[in-house]
Parts: sequence; C-alpha cells; structure tokens
Amino acid sequence: MEGARQVRGPFLRRRSGDGETPRIPDRSRADDDRRARRNLPVTSVGLALVLVGLHPLAPVVLVLATIPSMVREWEYRDKTGSHLYVQTPKTRNLQYARETMLSPEEAKDVRLYNLGGFFSARYDGVFATAMGSLDSMRRRLALQTSAAGVLAAAAASGIYLYAVWATARGDITIGDLLLYAGAATALGSNLAMLAFDIGYLPLVLHFLPSLDRVLNAPPDLPLPATPRPAPRPIRQGVEFRDVHFSYPGAPTEVLRGVSFSMRPGESLALVGHNGAGKTTIVKLLLRLYDPTEGCITLDGVDLREYDLDELRGEMGAIFQDFVRYELTARQNIAMGDLSALDDDERLVAAVEQGGGAPLIAELPEGLDTRLGREFGERELSGGEWQKLALSRAFLRDSQLLALDEPTASLDVQTEYEVYSRFHELTSGRMTLLVSHRFSTIRMADKIVYLECGRVCEEGTHESLMAVQGEYARLYQLQASHYLTEDDAEAGA
Repeated sequence: MEGARQVRGPFLRRRSGDGETPRIPDRSRADDDRRARRNLPVTSVGLALVLVGLHPLAPVVLVLATIPSMVREWEYRDKTGSHLYVQTPKTRNLQYARETMLSPEEAKDVRLYNLGGFFSARYDGVFATAMGSLDSMRRRLALQTSAAGVLAAAAASGIYLYAVWATARGDITIGDLLLYAGAATALGSNLAMLAFDIGYLPLVLHFLPSLDRVLNAPPDLPLPATPRPAPRPIRQGVEFRDVHFSYPGAPTEVLRGVSFSMRPGESLALVGHNGAGKTTIVKLLLRLYDPTEGCITLDGVDLREYDLDELRGEMGAIFQDFVRYELTARQNIAMGDLSALDDDERLVAAVEQGGGAPLIAELPEGLDTRLGREFGERELSGGEWQKLALSRAFLRDSQLLALDEPTASLDVQTEYEVYSRFHELTSGRMTLLVSHRFSTIRMADKIVYLECGRVCEEGTHESLMAVQGEYARLYQLQASHYLTEDDAEAGA
C-alpha cells in the first residue's frame, strides 16, 4: 500500500474555494400542491358548509354541475388510456427513432451517413399511424370535456350572482358577499381538481395488468428450499459437467456438452470465434442463467444449491459492455463493494490495480469528481471508463474473478502493463478470462478452446502450440499481423 499512500493526496483533493452553499431547487410550489390535494376533502366540506349559509342548495348545485365534468374526464382518460396501452409497441419505436437522432453514441453515423432524414421520416410515419387516430379522438373528447367544464364554471358564477342579488336586497352584507364568492370559487376549483384526479384512475387501471404480470412473475432462477452458504475458502474449485444451454426462445443451443474444471488460484482463459459460447459460460458461472442440461459445481456442489446472494458475493466480474455510472469516480469504483465507499485505502489500491491511478490524479476533485455526460464535470474516454470498471472488479473481495474482454478499450501499452501484473492482481483467486488477444491469453494457467459451443482443445499455451491444432493456427495467424517475414525468421 506504499504506492497508494503516495498518490492518495491527488486522489482526494477538493477544489479551492469550497464553502459556497449549493443551490437547492425550490420545491415549495410542488409541496404546496401535494399538501392541497391531501387536504382536498376536508377543505371542500368546510367550503360547502360556508355556502349553506348563503343557501342550502348552493353546494348541491356546484356538486351536480361538476358531475358531467367528472364523467367526461373519466371517459377521456379511459379511451385515451386504452389507445395508449394498445399502441405501446409503436410508441417504443417512436422513442427509439427520436433517441437515435439525439444520442451522442449514434451521432457519428447519423451525421456521416446523413441518416437524420431517414429517422425523421420513420418517426413521422410511426407517429401518423400510432398517434393520428389518438389526436382526433382527443380533440373530440376535449371539446366535450371543455363543455362540461363550462357548465361547472357557470354554476359557480350563478352562485356568485345570487350572492350579489342577495347583497343588493340587503339580505347579506358586503363582507358576506366576499365570503360566499370566495367559497364558491374555491369549492368549484376543488371539485374541478377532484374531477381531474378521478379522471386519471382509468388511465392507471389500463396498465395494471402489465404491473400485475411483473409483480407476480415467477423468479428468473429457482431458489433452493434450504440454501447452502457459499464456501470460503473454495477448496476444490469449479467444474462444468456436460453443460448444455440455449437462451429463452432461441431455437439452437449455444453450449453443447461443455466440460472443464478450474482449481483454486488457477487462471483459465476461454478462446474461440464470436458465438462460440465464451460469454455464455461467464454468465452461467455467475449464475445469471442456469444450464439447460448438465450442471456447474463449486466444491462438488451444484451452484443451484447455494444461497444466491452469498454465491454472487464471492464473485467479481467485468464485461466489455460495462456500466458507466453518472456518479463520482469514488462511487463508480465502490459499486464493486459499497462497504468500501468511504475506505480511501481500499479505493486507491483498487485504482492502482486497475491502471487508473494517473487518470484519478488528473481529475479536478480526484475521487470525488462527478463523471459522465449528463450530470458530470468530466466525461471520460472509453479506455478511461474501462480502467474504472477494472478497479471496480479488483475492489471486490471475491474468490472468483470473471473478466470478459476486460481490456478491449485499452491501448496496447496499458493492456501490457495490466497483464504484466496479471498473476499478482489475481493471486489467490480463480480467474476466468475471455479475450481475443492471444498475447493476453497465453498468460493463463490453462486455456480452453471453444468451437460451436463445444470444448475442442484444452491445456497450457505450450501444450496447445505443441499439438498444432486450431488454437495454434489462430495464434500464429494473429501473430503474423505483427511480425514481418524478416522478423519471424530473426525470431526463429
């Protein structure tokens, strides 16, 4: 940890000039609105009792005049909600077309290939199909709802005129006029608000079946009745036993009888063409899925018999499509183990292992710099984000580390530095590594070559090169891109 102490200062520095009070958004108006809606029944009854003093039928007239408005609001939301529910798949296409034109990730292609017109036309076409009929329905229903609202307003105006007439006759005073006029206006407003809120019920009810399907969906993975605690330490290792797997709804199997084993402290690399099943094996090992046939054991016990949370607590992983959290650098790294959120020593050590020490030292507030495009102070490159993701994986005190193309966005020099310390970084851990770079793969203790979902070759780099099989052919093919003929002869 000596190196961690040397870089700790830059990691944790704050900007000078701290002390300004952060600006907090004013939420008083929203709070007042919520408070008014909660008190709506009580205030409405109080206002009705006030109007009884003017005439016993005054509050009754207001309520009766509001009923058509409530009916129209209900009808409006019921019909539009039904239409929106049916059109949900099309509205998702609308959202996709819009986000494609606005998203920075697609901006390069959209501008280079002039795709803006294509997606705009697609948006307009889907909008006309999905929303055209909804707009005509809304216009018709809006006119009816407005007419009902005019009736409710006319009732409130009638009560106000009645109060003016009573004042002119001398039955009530000017003060009474102001009281009753204010009460009529307020009660009319409360009833209109109530009609609006009631009108939202059918809109919500239309989507309740979808919510019910989500809430009552069976668990993704079957849980054991009496789960076993995850072993610590792992003594025998992991074994894939004749594992078959196909993704839900897929017609073909991704894995077809895969068998191999990993011992404690051993690093195993998976090699193969795209679609050979490498990432699928990682997902099965992390128990994101269960095998269709066969089993995966940890210390001789099927993974399905362990407590799922405890099992995953002993595992760490980083995928090529890792998450970029719009949070501080500290929080991005601590996602690997939230208990280390305020443990600077552990965070700094993880950053160094992941190769991100120079990056964090350059950030304006060190570990406390907010990252990302939407909320952050600093956007990072793909390689810089990947260094944080690597740090996140190394922070986790896991016995098994799965790295699926962990250095795909790193430059060659940084990748070499990371894997030069490969055995040191993963000392005492089982490591499952997926990579297309054979210079990385050869560092593993054991290599498994996959083809069409089957294990075709297995052994060390040296033993696989000796048999001159498919692994050796691919290794030599990749190496040939980096060596000229003269270099190869000189190396020989």
